[in-house]
Amino acid sequence: MDILVPYFKAGLENNELCIWITSQPLEVEEAKTSMKRNVPDFDVYLEKGQIEIIPYTSGYLKEGIFDPDRVVNSWVKKINQALARGYDGLRAPGDNRGLGKKAGMDLLIMRIK
Repeated sequence: MDILVPYFKAGLENNELCIWITSQPLEVEEAKTSMKRNVPDFDVYLEKGQIEIIPYTSGYLKEGIFDPDRVVNSWVKKINQALARGYDGLRAPGDNRGLGKKAGMDLLIMRIK
């Protein structure tokens, strides 16, 4: 939280689409509560869709299975959507520690502009 909340706050302020896929034990509502405490007008960003907070079970898994090709393709789609919607870039951390050793890196923070 100490890293991700300021990271997303900066992205929102810089007109970037922010995608937060939570990881265990962090839940979506806990992430939203923390953002509301630290980001003025967070509800406005959330309502207009500039930030999406997604549980890891929906972001990385489909029917309980991690498919790296599907995940990469979904990120390409999100980047294209962000640019088409007029955002200046995309911000997203990736934490796949709950997916097992085969998933790759433990933590990845990306910013595409």
